[in-house]
Amino acid sequence: MDHDSPSNGTGGAGTAAGAATAEFRERFESLLPTIQREWPEVARHTLEATRGSLDKVVDVIARQTGRTSEGVKAQLMDLVHVTGD
Repeated sequence: MDHDSPSNGTGGAGTAAGAATAEFRERFESLLPTIQREWPEVARHTLEATRGSLDKVVDVIARQTGRTSEGVKAQLMDLVHVTGD
């Protein structure tokens, strides 16, 4: 539980990350078509199996595409922000 707490030594960054993770999970179903366009080599059922967990989606895409987790996560966050406007 304390890994999402702002008192985990991140100076409040954990709260922002937690909000982004929650937003991703809430909007996961609507983001699926866009994610599939960005990474067509990742099967939809594989993405659905993550149940909207940002970390799991990042891991799956990174493993199947050879991209870095950091790059995948940044691109997913961009998608969340662009489609959320």
